[in-house]
Amino acid sequence: MLTRNEQQLRALARQRATMPAEEYTGKRQKLLREREQIRSGALVRVKLATGGVRPDAVGGAADDLTVIGSIQPVNASIERNGLTAPDACNVTLNYTDAPFDPRTIRSCGVELLIGVIPPDQFQQGIELGQTRGDGSLVSTIGDQADGSIYGATRFVGFVDEWTVKYSGDGDTVTLECRDMSAPLRDLKLNPGESIDLSLPLTDGIQRLLDSVSPTTAGVVVRWQGEGDPPVPADAAPGRRRARRGRVARRNRSGDEEMTMWEHIVDTCVATGTVPLVRDFDVVVSEARTLFSTSDALRMVYGQNLEDLEFTRRMGGIKVPTIEVRAWDPVIGRTRWARYPVRAGEKASGILGVTNPPRALRANEVTPSGANPTESIRTKIVTHTTDPVVLERIARNTFEQTGRQEIEGQFSTYDVSSYGHDPFEVDLLDARPADPIEVLIVAATSEDAPTSTLAELQAFTRARRRDYLISLGWNKDVADRFAALQDANGFQSVFRLQDIRIDFDNDDGIKIGCGFVNYITVREDA
Repeated sequence: MLTRNEQQLRALARQRATMPAEEYTGKRQKLLREREQIRSGALVRVKLATGGVRPDAVGGAADDLTVIGSIQPVNASIERNGLTAPDACNVTLNYTDAPFDPRTIRSCGVELLIGVIPPDQFQQGIELGQTRGDGSLVSTIGDQADGSIYGATRFVGFVDEWTVKYSGDGDTVTLECRDMSAPLRDLKLNPGESIDLSLPLTDGIQRLLDSVSPTTAGVVVRWQGEGDPPVPADAAPGRRRARRGRVARRNRSGDEEMTMWEHIVDTCVATGTVPLVRDFDVVVSEARTLFSTSDALRMVYGQNLEDLEFTRRMGGIKVPTIEVRAWDPVIGRTRWARYPVRAGEKASGILGVTNPPRALRANEVTPSGANPTESIRTKIVTHTTDPVVLERIARNTFEQTGRQEIEGQFSTYDVSSYGHDPFEVDLLDARPADPIEVLIVAATSEDAPTSTLAELQAFTRARRRDYLISLGWNKDVADRFAALQDANGFQSVFRLQDIRIDFDNDDGIKIGCGFVNYITVREDA
């Protein structure tokens, strides 16, 4: 295929003098992109919908001013950031593929598709130019004849900035995008606009999205958890009696400044749930706690990792216990809930009746290890007094803050975790907070060690001790670290913190992930 492409490029060069410049440039750019596809197996497409705004406009042309196109990008990157910030995407296109003056575009939505194509279809598209019903080559990601799709949409959102750059190296279009949570984060709520707490949580959020703005109308809200979604009012405290001469009302803190996303997060947290954005949908999910290796992505240095890095924070480590408090007007006392607690301890109670247990969990440790203390972070909530809900809030808050003792990052050119079918492309679907198991392949007599750590893991404990002694460490230190090295197994499961997916026509796809350990896993072990 590459030979044929090069022959076509040479033939085109011979015709340059007799061909209009515009035609020559267009054909040459097409052949160059085809050559890049052959070399890198580029399997990325970006769909653009310009004109109206999602969800209606991206799903189909709303009027004759709305256009939808499918383009092979020069490069693209996706950043998945979790709850703290919207997911982001940057896309670079050849200007010859999208020769649009940004002054003619009112708004633009982007859908980025990344996946894997079977070898026979890749060959049919590149060599024979075989296309689907929509005109796209079968060598690119798209719908199959049976309606299935190899790969999937990996990012959808809005273009914040459309930049056209003209230079001697080539004219390009750069799109800076944010996901569907962006309009929710930007939209300021007016006083009186809030979620109806008497409805199931997903229904209340759905009504708010449909009523507040055309931008968010039609966005689907889904529940992800056991049973039915919670009803916030079921656990809400009774109304306090108004002072004389005043009207009783429930104020929403930050009425003038609160965005729609902040209000959704605030309401979800009060029920022990987490709001997420998945493509065009808002998903309300139950918080997850402990993870096992059975459902974790698996990455092995020496097999499917290009590089691996670990960082351990030493002095100043603070992994606070979370205590949630809520005033209960029915009993006239404050309820509390904590997470984590030791086995057998009460996780919730009433101040003055069943007080929190004595601190037994050291989470502030000096560099010397002397005088460890417990740090407790207190969170006040007002939407609920249900002990079960308070415990979920404490657990959820801890999961978002108490998990950054050990950090790391890795990169890989694989789109599937170790041992998985290449067509599952599970790394492309990875999200912040997903469990991941990070392993290092041990060196064997047949293989050269991939790292000093791999070599140490392959040693017996006695040989490991002797190796450390040969480096000049005393016997006590060597004995202790030789034994501790065997205990690394229970720290192999982490949680993803952020994911970055980079595509380039020359280098293909590269995935980089940051991860953090989950403190409770270590303590329970």
